[in-house]
Amino acid sequence: MNRRRLWWSTPVLLALLAGCAQEAAPADPDDLAAAASGWGIPPDVVLTTAVDGFEPAPGGAGAYGSDGFSVVLTNPSDGRIMVLAATRDTMTAQSCPTTPFASTSGAAEGQAECTAEDGMFYRTADGASEYAVQRDDVLVQVSGDGVEREVLREAAEQVRVPSAKILRAMEPPEPMEGVERGDLPPGDGAPDNSVGAGG
Repeated sequence: MNRRRLWWSTPVLLALLAGCAQEAAPADPDDLAAAASGWGIPPDVVLTTAVDGFEPAPGGAGAYGSDGFSVVLTNPSDGRIMVLAATRDTMTAQSCPTTPFASTSGAAEGQAECTAEDGMFYRTADGASEYAVQRDDVLVQVSGDGVEREVLREAAEQVRVPSAKILRAMEPPEPMEGVERGDLPPGDGAPDNSVGAGG
């Protein structure tokens, strides 16, 4: 009996694993290019991350700077917010202190304190904190409000091209088409607010 139950459960397990792999696979390059075109940016800066509990905020993705991309990720259970910004830039030990933060709480003032960690930089200044990691010629910065340092680090380590599912959640909203109303009077369409005899 146990052997038969295991035999039946194996295809189900394989299907679940295949589904998970498909969800994590990068989006089709054509779909990625189409989304990037909607934002007016190159597709190679459209990046995200994967951290348990965080998901793209509706309408929270778009162009950042002249040719970069940013996405706001929220944790619905506790309200924590992260921002991931990707720009065609580089960060070195020399430029790290003066590079602006991609902070959710506004620009930090003064120079950042930088700590090199396994090919990344951990940066703090004026209450802001973030990890910065280089991905080829794209600089990715991950900042957070009330987000623990280890969570920010995990987010920086998990930077990736979005899956098809995540890309759909981040894509620019479709433009709204005009809706024809039938409750307006003829003429210029303005309602008649005149007062009759007797007030």
